[in-house]
Formats: sequence, C-alpha cells, structure tokens
Amino acid sequence: MKKNILYLLTIIFSILSLNMGTMGEKEKFIVPEVKSNFVTTIIDQNDNSIELDKFSIDGKVFIHGKLGLAEICVDLNKASNINFIKKDNDLFANLTLKDGKILEIIVDKKITCFGKSSFGDVRIYFDNIKSISFKPKTN
Repeated sequence: MKKNILYLLTIIFSILSLNMGTMGEKEKFIVPEVKSNFVTTIIDQNDNSIELDKFSIDGKVFIHGKLGLAEICVDLNKASNINFIKKDNDLFANLTLKDGKILEIIVDKKITCFGKSSFGDVRIYFDNIKSISFKPKTN
C-alpha cells in the first residue's frame, strides 16, 4: 500500500514539475522609449522588410563602432541608411549620411535593435540585419 502511494505521489509530483519551466516560451521584451523623429525600415538577411517606429539601437538613437583605431558614435538623425556587410569574423556597417558622406565602421554583431511595428514589438540583432533606412516621420 505504501509503495502504491509513493508511486502515485512521484507521478503527481513529476507532472506538476513540468509546468514549472517556461516550456520553450520566449520572454516578453520591452521596446525602450526613445524620442526619434524618423521611421525606420529594416531589411533582414532573408530580405524580409519591417517598418518600425520608436527605433533604437540598444535603447539609444546613435550607432557606436570603430573607425580605424578610433571609437565613434553617430547620431541616427544624421544617417539616411546603414548597410551591413560580414567580412571574416567582423561586421561592417556602411553608414550613408544625409550629407552624402559614407562611413565604414566595425560594429558588434550582438547589438540589439528595437522598434514598434504595426503588428507588434520587434527585436533584432545587427548580425541578422542587411540594411536599415531612415526617413522623416510625418504626423
């Protein structure tokens, strides 16, 4: 009798323990609040296009990288688009500025971009992006 009760309790405990994990669910992420005056279109490495508002790079409205031996931060309000190119183990961001100048900087592949789309919140890593374009926001 005691054996049956122990066996039954073990089965019940095992079943209840299964519900304690996330069971493969993804966690909810929060899009950082930023003041931006542009709408962003991201094209990922699979050529999917997403239009985003409240776009940020790690919660900021600038891109950070290395230009030669220097570290630089470029305000996204100065950019018209960014194209990402993988070379060896590095990820290069070719920034086209509104004045027509082009900067090629090395960026961290794991930097996260956030934004809000018409269908929901979006999070994507630099490593998965082909290009980002910026256009002025119209109210």
